[in-house]
Amino acid sequence: MEFLTFYDKVFQYFSKKVPTREDALDLTQGVFEKVVANLPTVKKVNNVSHWIFKVSKNHLIDYYRRKSIQSKFTTSDFHQSADDTEFQNEMIKCQDHYMNQLDDETKYLLIESEIKGKSQKALAEEFGVSYSTIRSKIQRGRTKIRSIFLEKCYLEYDSAGRVTCCVDKDPEKKSC
Repeated sequence: MEFLTFYDKVFQYFSKKVPTREDALDLTQGVFEKVVANLPTVKKVNNVSHWIFKVSKNHLIDYYRRKSIQSKFTTSDFHQSADDTEFQNEMIKCQDHYMNQLDDETKYLLIESEIKGKSQKALAEEFGVSYSTIRSKIQRGRTKIRSIFLEKCYLEYDSAGRVTCCVDKDPEKKSC
């Protein structure tokens, strides 16, 4: 079948993304098991190459998620909710670590407005600038911290859009 011509490309993709050749082979095999299991779907896909690499990308994310979860969490951790104090404490540790990557002013504005609950109008008065300037700076800070989290972590959300799981993309790290 046509999809077998992608085997080497998928293997090369995984070889660059995982530490060992064996892991790359296992992941490649897993992808093609999914492809074979979904042959009726594959035959209906217009761009088989795109579909296979989308499956590969998702399979890689699952691999790192499983690997990270196995090394970091116990089975009881899978039942945490966003309101769970332990989960919130872990998120605060990650947040603190990533906040230190921001410039001092942005960090201060985010801590005061988002964590301490200080109004943006009060911050504008404190800095002697307009409300819209502070609002823009806080929004840019939110965007920066969000992009740092998305770059460094896999995030899962509940139906309300709250983060329920945060797993570092680097499987060697014990915490964010």
